[in-house]
Amino acid sequence: MSGSVAIPQAKRAQAIRGRPPTGSAQSPAQRMRRYRARQRAAGLRAVTRMEAPVRTLSGGALKHRIIEARSLAMHCLAAQKIMLEPALLDRVRRTLNAFGSSTENLLQFVPSPVWQR
Repeated sequence: MSGSVAIPQAKRAQAIRGRPPTGSAQSPAQRMRRYRARQRAAGLRAVTRMEAPVRTLSGGALKHRIIEARSLAMHCLAAQKIMLEPALLDRVRRTLNAFGSSTENLLQFVPSPVWQR
């Protein structure tokens, strides 16, 4: 074999996948702008923040919150009443001193030092 012979190659036809190019392709940013404009026109709005899911309270926890709110409201009313009439605190102190001075109630009740001020 003195000379080399070229073996003919079969040419494969290039298959073009998808749509044929139109020459007016948009950038990804332009496509996204058009998409968002269509969504706004349809009445949808973009969500711009994450929100935690709303947790529902069990029956016991809900009752506990109601009791705490009622207790806080009662304390607020008592504080308002004392602000309007400070002499009420003297009456409370007298009652606590009388209650704490009896020996039979001494084991059940120890007056707080806060009330002695």
